[in-house]
Order: sequence, then structure tokens, then C-alpha cells
Amino acid sequence: MPKIEIELGDELHTKLESVASKMALSPSEMAKFILAQQLADKSIDWMALVNKARTALARMAQEAKK
Repeated sequence: MPKIEIELGDELHTKLESVASKMALSPSEMAKFILAQQLADKSIDWMALVNKARTALARMAQEAKK
């Protein structure tokens, strides 16, 4: 299984440890749970993202013409 390494700031690490201890999990298990939940809950609407980028580029092009 591939491994992911992330660096957390002190405040975020403290929050992760606090939540993990309340759930009786290790911080790494809690991080895996949070990541899996976020990946399952949020799918990226790629077409909406592309359309927003196109709109932004069109606005920039209009501004550059002025």
C-alpha cells in the first residue's frame, strides 16, 4: 500500500492528537479516517472548475484590451 507523508503545523498536530485521543485512535489512524471521509464526501466537479477558469481568463483578456 502506498504511504503518504504530510507535515502538520503545531496547532493542527495538537488538534489531531486531541481528536484522536477522544476517539481512542492513534493520530495516524485518525488522519487516515479524516482523509478517507473527505475523499468520499467531496468529488471534484472538473467541468465547473474548467468553466470558472475560462471565465476568469476571458475577464483578464477583456481587462488587458482596455
